[in-house]
Amino acid sequence: MKAKTLILALLSLVICGRALAYDFEVNGIYYNKLGNLKVEVTYATSSYNSYSGSVNIPSTVSYSGKTYSVTSIGDGAFANS
Repeated sequence: MKAKTLILALLSLVICGRALAYDFEVNGIYYNKLGNLKVEVTYATSSYNSYSGSVNIPSTVSYSGKTYSVTSIGDGAFANS
């Protein structure tokens, strides 16, 4: 019984952590840091249509004094858009 409770608690934390799915936002585009100054495009929240219309993804993005290379588009980044 305790194992089931622990598993449910951990699952809840993971789900809640994914509600806000990005590390930072610049000019209406949401990014996740991948490490080594690389980022991927992602979505705002798991239940929100983050983008509409034409979206121009830059090859680099500056945030908090650092310049990151945009290397990929994450799974589900444009889901429900």
